[in-house]
Amino acid sequence: MSRWIVCLPLMVSACATTTGTEPVAGPRLEMPRINTEVAGVKIVHESMSAPLTLPVPRAQAWNGLRAAFDSVGLTVRNRDEDAGILGSGNQTVNGRLKGVRLSRLLNCGTSRGLDNADFYEVEIVVTSQVTPVGDSATSLATAVQGWAKPRGTAGSNRLTCSTTGVLETRIAEIVRAAPA
Repeated sequence: MSRWIVCLPLMVSACATTTGTEPVAGPRLEMPRINTEVAGVKIVHESMSAPLTLPVPRAQAWNGLRAAFDSVGLTVRNRDEDAGILGSGNQTVNGRLKGVRLSRLLNCGTSRGLDNADFYEVEIVVTSQVTPVGDSATSLATAVQGWAKPRGTAGSNRLTCSTTGVLETRIAEIVRAAPA
């Protein structure tokens, strides 16, 4: 029995080792609170993944952010220009967002081999913030949250979706390319 007690912690720690190729969670950026309500549930964005620094001034990035939300099919419902925050609020999407399959943007699991994001009713909330970094650069942080349930069903049995990172990347590309 004592051999197993000694071996178990070694086996557990061996399972937890890393080769250095796995993704590592980046630091979190504390953000101003943004209150949003999704299907009667209040959501408070308090942090986002580490920001990207873009080589554009803040005013240009702000204009690019507004254009990015429009370009990817997000309706702006929360806007605080002084804080540099733009948010979609809750937005119901079925299958595609501006022509892009939702499974490219969100992972909501699968049912019978099909991506739930493509066939379920999805509530998506996207919030971005731009902040100046000196005179000629801006940091951009974006959070994407989603929940899915079978279409036409009532109730609160929703799946939590995770982001694939594609939407955040596309928003950053549009902001970076925004005209001066």
